[in-house]
Amino acid sequence: DVLLGFDRHGFIEFIGGAFEETTGYMPEECIHRSMFDHMVPEDVPRVRDAFDTLQVERARSLRIEWRQVHKGGAILELEALVTNRLLHPGVDTVVVSLRDVTERRQTEKSLRQREQEYSDLFESVSDAIFIADTRGRIMEVNEAACRQLGYTREEMTSMRLSDFVPNMDE
Repeated sequence: DVLLGFDRHGFIEFIGGAFEETTGYMPEECIHRSMFDHMVPEDVPRVRDAFDTLQVERARSLRIEWRQVHKGGAILELEALVTNRLLHPGVDTVVVSLRDVTERRQTEKSLRQREQEYSDLFESVSDAIFIADTRGRIMEVNEAACRQLGYTREEMTSMRLSDFVPNMDE
């Protein structure tokens, strides 16, 4: 994680934590620079609006995500907890706890794609498919099963496999 402090204009006042490991930049390359310098341009207006809102609504925190360009050129997806401490004596800073969530977002995207592929396959086959729990309760069925047996999906998911296979519970 990275800990940053910004002044009221969005300039970096302090840098702590795994900054170089996360961004590829040495702290001295970014101190007193704008928080928006390495941000993906499409994200700047949204983050700027959030930063401005945070200053108006004093002593408030918010979670926000943005993309930033790593020194090596890769795009990072960052998640931040931003807390307004501008009026706190001795702090006078917007404090940001920042985490690189790039790998997590890529994993989530891959999982969504695989779920869609599974769903497409599940619904496209002409064979009836049932998914049941260990007690034989039907949790999910495909359209082919509904069509072949003459039930709606809602009806079938309120049934048990034993309703279709005699002596199944024995």
